[in-house]
Amino acid sequence: GDGVRGAAGAAAASGPAGACPTAVIGVACRFPGADTPEAFWDLLVEGRDAVSPVPSGRWDEDPRERRGGRTRWAALLEDPAAFDAEYFGIDAEEARALDPQARIFLELAHEALERAGYAGPRRLDRRIGVFAAVGDSGYREVLDRAAADGSPLPGTLTGNLPSLIAARVSQHLDLDGPALGVDTACSSGLVALHLARRSLLDGECDIAVVGGVNLHLTSSPHRLLEEVRALSPTGRSRAFSADADGFVPGEGGAAIVLTSLDAALLADDPVLAVVRGTAVNNDGRSMSLMAPHPLRQREVITRAYEAAGVDPAAVTYVEAHGTGTAVGDPIELRSLGHAFPARPDGAPRLLGSVKTNIGHLLNAAALPSLVKVVLALGHRRLPPSLHHATPSAGLASAGFRVVTETLEWRSDGPLVAGINAFGFGGTNAHAVLEQAPEGWSVAPAAPVPPASVEEASQEGAGAPAGGPHLLTLSARSEPALRDAVDRLAEHLEHRPGLCEGDVCRTASTARDDGAHRLAVVADGDLRERLAALSSAGSGDARGGVGSVVRSRPRVAFLFPGQGAQFPGQDRALYASAPVFREALDEASALVGPVSGRSLLDWALDPEADPAAQAATEVAQPLLVASGVALARQLRAWGVEPDAVLGHSVGEITAACAGGMLTLPDALRFAAERGRLMGGFTEPGAMLSVLGADEAVAAAVADSAGALAVAAYNGPGRQVLSGSVAAVERAARDLDARGVTTRRLRVSRAFHSPLMRPITGPLADAARALAPAAPAVALMSTVTAEWLTALGPEYLRDHAERPVLFGAAVERLAREGYDTFVEVGHGAALAGAVRATTTAHADGSATPGTRKTAGVNGASGASGASGASGASGAS
Repeated sequence: GDGVRGAAGAAAASGPAGACPTAVIGVACRFPGADTPEAFWDLLVEGRDAVSPVPSGRWDEDPRERRGGRTRWAALLEDPAAFDAEYFGIDAEEARALDPQARIFLELAHEALERAGYAGPRRLDRRIGVFAAVGDSGYREVLDRAAADGSPLPGTLTGNLPSLIAARVSQHLDLDGPALGVDTACSSGLVALHLARRSLLDGECDIAVVGGVNLHLTSSPHRLLEEVRALSPTGRSRAFSADADGFVPGEGGAAIVLTSLDAALLADDPVLAVVRGTAVNNDGRSMSLMAPHPLRQREVITRAYEAAGVDPAAVTYVEAHGTGTAVGDPIELRSLGHAFPARPDGAPRLLGSVKTNIGHLLNAAALPSLVKVVLALGHRRLPPSLHHATPSAGLASAGFRVVTETLEWRSDGPLVAGINAFGFGGTNAHAVLEQAPEGWSVAPAAPVPPASVEEASQEGAGAPAGGPHLLTLSARSEPALRDAVDRLAEHLEHRPGLCEGDVCRTASTARDDGAHRLAVVADGDLRERLAALSSAGSGDARGGVGSVVRSRPRVAFLFPGQGAQFPGQDRALYASAPVFREALDEASALVGPVSGRSLLDWALDPEADPAAQAATEVAQPLLVASGVALARQLRAWGVEPDAVLGHSVGEITAACAGGMLTLPDALRFAAERGRLMGGFTEPGAMLSVLGADEAVAAAVADSAGALAVAAYNGPGRQVLSGSVAAVERAARDLDARGVTTRRLRVSRAFHSPLMRPITGPLADAARALAPAAPAVALMSTVTAEWLTALGPEYLRDHAERPVLFGAAVERLAREGYDTFVEVGHGAALAGAVRATTTAHADGSATPGTRKTAGVNGASGASGASGASGASGAS
């Protein structure tokens, strides 16, 4: 192989730094010719040089107007002023006054957090620090020249202080870890990495964003560097070459996201690489302030490996500072030769410098080096350094060879690399990076700005592993949302191996929500659905639900009563959603056997007898258990209710979901209620009637007390209840009149006088409960008023009196509740909600109801709610 890893390299150091490696979990970058890590990797492995003549008009003078008339060279960003100010809530005037370095770093930090999965609600309980390599871009000089009357723009001072670059990211993204600007000249990026790693180890932050940006917005730095003959007159960086004649300035920046390796593995974060150790020192007294010191450079390298607990012999590649200067390169080679032992196989150790591709980024110079090594470790390939025709004299004697073509990166153990960064004021830094642990390494994920989707699996509460999945995308504007759909469709088209569940889960948890939202339920056809949406150019095609969130919606969970259950109803969701599964397991253990089977069997067995499952002594505890479990799962997915409401026995479920009843109390009462109704009331039937209110009233009046209206579900929506014979007779009469009816799958006449024999025992059972004040407001369907107490008398009357579902929904709509999520099986309540809210004088609410049986339903309900802004992060 190309390298040997020593035995000591596999062992952690005894010190705390070695015992707690740091994981790189996200990367974003913007370099000349490459505005993503993927594009940057292509640039590197293809051996492209981003250096070109400085275009006329880029600075305040013609780039050819210089000593000798020679062309000036640099690797420049095409549009350094490009900035999505609206996304960050920055107005046009503030954006104009803001240093483009600060603008780019804000975008890069946000993108890196997106790629890591921490730009959204997952970051809320984590302290995130920001460590920025900072320097002067010359933008204040640009503003001064542009001010016609000499008056600076408001915000010029704060917009151009390098010390505020990190703090601005913390302020805009609401990050409460340390925010530090680091300026040690050309080593600033690695020093920022060192400080971030120390902050993580000390517990000051849980996640750290490290980065920096360098721009050349005026010709002043270029002119000064020319004066000291630091720049290459030929416009080529020739690191470690005999014909090296100086460096070429470059622009760009990057941000990487770090956390402890243990935390990354626990959270199932994408681990791109591992930072095993870092070290920082200073040259002390040297030949001059600007002159490097080989002994101090060697010492900082040695200390980094001591801190990492890694044998320097394990290193197979070093990304050098490698400026391509006649002074700097030979001194760096001397320090490398003394710091690293000869390889046991006698082969030279590999060496490279990214400055040959994109120039020297000055204060941000270490960032492209870091990104290059992280990418190379992930791909297990080493890109070439350019312009290396004749090796410098000290290269072979130092035991190194420059990589001149793309190589497979091999080692007898984990891949280990070193990175050098030396500041011209004497501050030196070295970092030790290692490949991600086996089984955890992933290529850096490509987001779809501004609605990012990553290729890596992210932690989530019960995200389905198989079956239908919910994709949510959002953006700050409609065009941005359309662009996100288009780019994601293209992204997935070129990456057929991506896991649909991972893509959907990450999109739901990794980023902030914008006002323009889209939800898509996919079942192995995400690419096709996105392609259809992209072609349609709208947010509503082939299963997409789109909306604009004007304000946070007020969400009501609606829990259905009997008649919505069916065999195997919970099977798919139980298999795929851990929170639901845990709650259903708990409920089954609490209730014990019901009619000879566990509650779990009744919920999961697709071969169960439908009639036996519909028996009220089974159906009631089953509905409560399933409804509470589904409510917990929806909450784990970020859908939080502001109110709860239940239809018939669903009100017991609502009382539990709303905090008035514990799960044991709710289940025991539901089971006893079902037992009493099934064993001590006469068989009965129920009939849903659509329209014909007068005909329903006549049927009740003519029944001699054998019929009653059990539920007023909304305009023209009533339910008759009574003896089997009376209900059958009413059904025939109403059918003959052309009235739409539907027989409910129930075995008793609930909410009718046939319940009177058990009202006393039911009140006795209710006295054993210990109800609490509601944690979530509960709307009564007995009174259509807010329920503040759940006493025996209320629960007694609840069994016999009619369900005022329509009036309760109307009350919710009147009080501003606008999103209704049916938490149960089927869509039994959806029609009634739509009819009621449509008839509401102040306008129609938009029910969030979807089919919620199993995975597809839960995803649909969550998607409709998320599209309307009902997620917990809204």
